[in-house]
Amino acid sequence: MLKVNDLVELRDQLSERNVALWAVVSESPTTEQTSQLLGLATRISKPRPEEQKQFFDTVSDDTALFIAKTIRSGTRIEYPGHVVVVGDVNPGAEVIAEGNVVVWGRVRGVIHAGVKGNREAFICALDLSANQLRIADEVSAMLKPQKDPKPEIATINDEGKLQAELWNIN
Repeated sequence: MLKVNDLVELRDQLSERNVALWAVVSESPTTEQTSQLLGLATRISKPRPEEQKQFFDTVSDDTALFIAKTIRSGTRIEYPGHVVVVGDVNPGAEVIAEGNVVVWGRVRGVIHAGVKGNREAFICALDLSANQLRIADEVSAMLKPQKDPKPEIATINDEGKLQAELWNIN
């Protein structure tokens, strides 16, 4: 069981060695709650069917999880706020957020923003060639890879459909 001081000390020691602590996986409810309060992910892979449950109810809407690495196949990231990935989301990987998802890289996996029905959420990436995009209950499957990818942002348009358009970063 890790308490706040333990996790803060661990995070600081890792940071001194240029290692970013972004997730803590534990069976201890105390460690899990402490990790969530510090903005750390507590689930990083697909749960077994018997473990599927509603995730994270204790973190506010304005929090963000920052991940500075590629999300590999078989990895499932779930977070109650926004998710920012500096790296790619590979095929077979999933990023699920109650808020927005920003990927500074290529998306070829599954992204679900606004998972609890937030139709104002958005998904943006430098290359949005995803297997599947979801915002709230709207789904867009298998976007075609682009020869010359441009940054795109996906939102729910005025007709209630999921739509991707050029993301003007300026």
